[in-house]
Amino acid sequence: MINFDCPTCGKAFSVDEKNAGLRGRCPSCKAVIKIPEISQNELELVGDNLFSDKKLNELYSYFLEHNENEIIRHNIIDGEEVEIGTLTIYTNGLRSQTIMLYKLSDNFLGFFSIIGVIMYEATAVAALRSVNILSPCTLSLNEDNQLVVSAVKRLDNLDVDEFSDTILAVAKYADALEEAIFGVDEA
Repeated sequence: MINFDCPTCGKAFSVDEKNAGLRGRCPSCKAVIKIPEISQNELELVGDNLFSDKKLNELYSYFLEHNENEIIRHNIIDGEEVEIGTLTIYTNGLRSQTIMLYKLSDNFLGFFSIIGVIMYEATAVAALRSVNILSPCTLSLNEDNQLVVSAVKRLDNLDVDEFSDTILAVAKYADALEEAIFGVDEA
C-alpha cells in the first residue's frame, strides 16, 4: 500500500501500489493529486558505496539526507560502462521531475532531465523561445526527438551546495519548460 496526504488539504490516503503515479481529484478539496511512486514514509536513505566514486557518494548522500521531503524515489543503476543515478523530486506542488546523474569521465558529472518528445517543429521553436539565457542549463534535442535539459560540472570542483543547486536548477527548469510546452507533468 502507498500512504500519502493531499498536499492541499492534508487528507490521508492509502492506495494499492498498482495505482502509483496516477492522478485524480481529492474527494475532500477537489485539488488534482498525484499518487506517489512510494510512500514518503517508506523512502529509505541509502548508505555508503552507491557510486564507485567516493566524492560522488558523499555529494549524493548529502543531497538525499538534506532534501528528504522533496525526493519521491532514487536509484543507482550500475550499467556496463557507466553508473547512473536517478532522482525523482517534487518541483512545484504535485509536479515532479526525474534527474539522471552520469559520471561522464573521471572528472565530469552530467545532470540530465528528459522533458518529452517533440512531435512538431512549432513545439521545438516554442521550447527554444522559452529558454532563459541566464539559466545554468543547456537545452537540446536528442536522437529520439526528446527535449533534454542538462548541466555538466567538474566533479573535483563540486561542493555539496553546488551539487544540490544544480540538481534543483535542472529539475525546476525542466519542469517550467514541460509545463509551458506540454501543460502536463510527464514524470
